[in-house]
Amino acid sequence: MSAPVIALLAHQHPSLVARTVRALAPLRVIVHVDGQADIAPFERALRDESSRVEFTARRVEVGWASISMVRAMTSLLDSALRTSYFRPSSHLVFLSGACYPLKPAGEIAAVLGGSPTTQYCRAITVRPSSAEHSWKIDRRHYYELQRSLARSPLTPRGAKAVCRSLELLDRRPVRVPRPVYVGSQWIALTRACLESIHDSILATAAALEYAFAPDELVFQTAFHRSAWAAGTQNPDDTRTGRNARPADLSNLHLLDPSMSKVFSSADFERIAASDKLFVRKVDPRSAPLLDRIDRRLLGAAAPYA
Repeated sequence: MSAPVIALLAHQHPSLVARTVRALAPLRVIVHVDGQADIAPFERALRDESSRVEFTARRVEVGWASISMVRAMTSLLDSALRTSYFRPSSHLVFLSGACYPLKPAGEIAAVLGGSPTTQYCRAITVRPSSAEHSWKIDRRHYYELQRSLARSPLTPRGAKAVCRSLELLDRRPVRVPRPVYVGSQWIALTRACLESIHDSILATAAALEYAFAPDELVFQTAFHRSAWAAGTQNPDDTRTGRNARPADLSNLHLLDPSMSKVFSSADFERIAASDKLFVRKVDPRSAPLLDRIDRRLLGAAAPYA
């Protein structure tokens, strides 16, 4: 059985990131630290896990809803493809520092390793009639420029005003061949699949550079345009409706429909009843919840060797 490899996007809370990595022991973890953050605290927090943790050599400054998130994901992907422990049937599981496991590493490995040809990338087609999604590609968005301008003499508010003005003036659609697919960013694909669609991911990223939230579009579109789509749950999951949000299309994560809720100890029974492998979102305020997850969900199982 090939063990999964964790691709973790981090930008804050080094201690929480380290806690998540420890909870995933002994799985291998590759970490991308946002290029705007100081990497030293993350290196210190993960020093004791250095035998199974590595950092990407290429770091990207990540902006919200912009193509830079996809570039950070491809940095993780390229780092994984350079390793020998990422096997053809191993899954690369994308997480962030706001995710936490709900199952012991052995169970996570058993679920994914027990289905070595299954890909976890649910998505739906972005249809012109979709009020939830069509606007993401029917005009250009300038969130990446906004991130850059915010570091100039402009204030963040000024940078936002400039970019919203550009969006009002520039009514050109994003030029990308259809269909385009949308789904959760938190996917898990095998090495064989990712090697096969790697060039398509890069080409799709270039085409969707000015889309809104391309992290929910690029990998999903490259994947669902390929033959690999037949190996996932519901290749075009229209049963959830054309306006389904990414939270409705989760793969391995328990996600709140709001996609912004931070889970707390009050949510434990709901979390414990879930069959998902991970929960999102948590932050340092979630420590009491994570303590209960460790004791009740992770600690009782036999360690994964």
